[in-house]
Amino acid sequence: MTGNPRKYIKLKIMKKFYRHPACLFFALLLMATVLQVKGFSQTTISNTSEEKVPPYTLPDPLTGKDGKKITTIAQWNNQQRPRIYHLFEENVYGRFPLKKIPVRFVIRETSGHALNNLAIRKQVRIYLDPPANSVYIDLLVYLIKRH
Repeated sequence: MTGNPRKYIKLKIMKKFYRHPACLFFALLLMATVLQVKGFSQTTISNTSEEKVPPYTLPDPLTGKDGKKITTIAQWNNQQRPRIYHLFEENVYGRFPLKKIPVRFVIRETSGHALNNLAIRKQVRIYLDPPANSVYIDLLVYLIKRH
């Protein structure tokens, strides 16, 4: 190994993520959750006034890409619905995994006295490759106690 050892370790970790898409998905999900904390939130200015929104026209969902009207159930099911689904997949939600990813959850520790006895803390390990148990994510969860 030559060069910066930190770079080598980061590269090795990223290769592991790319081999297991579920691991990358859960890592990004965890990062998105953590970044929702107010201290880490983005400082971009958002528009909160309707008057500042420029005029726009939403496309007609019953008009195809070629401009022809969708008039039958068959046209909707075979042409327009898959097109709209693809647009959501491409621009909003992302693709759903084609292969079911085996996931196993193991609660490693539970404490009923977290945060001055106001919460229950659970440490959960999420295995993304259960037969090998080589790819996992550790998750720390705090649940509010109901008195």
